Amino acid sequence: MDSINFSPEENKKFDDIFKLYLQAKSIIIFAEEVDADSKYNDQVWKEIRDAFDHLARVIFDKKLNSSNLEKADPGYSVKNLDKAFGHVYRACYDAAEGAIFWELYI
Repeated sequence: MDSINFSPEENKKFDDIFKLYLQAKSIIIFAEEVDADSKYNDQVWKEIRDAFDHLARVIFDKKLNSSNLEKADPGYSVKNLDKAFGHVYRACYDAAEGAIFWELYI
């Protein structure tokens, strides 16, 4: 597999996404434990799926345009990395909200 070269800005955004995900993961797991029937977790997994979709778009675009950089949109990767970060953030928020709901009201 060919290596993909990311800009320093793209690398920082990847780092930010993965750091947030590592923090969000423990909240998501806790939310799953308190909501054993998974009544509130559907939105969390939709957000994680959507984040992965944006990451896949970045990697696919980089691989597709690696030999033809003049066709590549320089802002495409950054825009999609920002969207991926937003989805992970919302997944974390939704998981925390669900966990609080189940802990307080059920």
